[in-house]
Amino acid sequence: MSSNLVNIDEEFVKKIKAKRRQKNFTQSDVAELLGISSKKYSRIETLTQTMIETKIYNRLLAIFEIEDYDPKDNNSIRFTMYIPVEWRNNLEQIQEEKGYSSLNETVKRCLEDVLYYHHLKKVETILTENIRDLIRNTYQEEMDKMALRMSINEIVLKRILGNDEEQYEEIIERCQEDISKIMRAKQY
Repeated sequence: MSSNLVNIDEEFVKKIKAKRRQKNFTQSDVAELLGISSKKYSRIETLTQTMIETKIYNRLLAIFEIEDYDPKDNNSIRFTMYIPVEWRNNLEQIQEEKGYSSLNETVKRCLEDVLYYHHLKKVETILTENIRDLIRNTYQEEMDKMALRMSINEIVLKRILGNDEEQYEEIIERCQEDISKIMRAKQY
């Protein structure tokens, strides 16, 4: 997109139309001041043409003494699509419920909502994956610590008992029985 073009929107067109009427100018009068055809100026006011040359844009600001207008960034594009009548009716209902000024604004807001929701879902997915990894890693670390403690306890017990393997097995068996009793008692 060339940098000598400015993207105009419905808000800008409303502003220049109001100023034109305020000054009692016709579209032809403005076109003549801009040095363009009436047809070309008409395309600007009807938003048939959404990209205009910077010099025309600046002349419009000067002619209508507009100083407070903040143009949208030039990353915007205009597109047209055909939608079923039912969709249009739904959009009109949303427009009325939300108090949007036009169907264009309604569509824009609906798209923003959908894109925002999509972004939130992406963030939610990323967070869920990160939490899952954290839980998995924490679980694995705790299991490793328990295995290490068991190994240390086994070594300590063997050193206390010496090489008496039979006594060691008997103590292990009694410990397992005690743990089973404790677990059963906890159930009640």
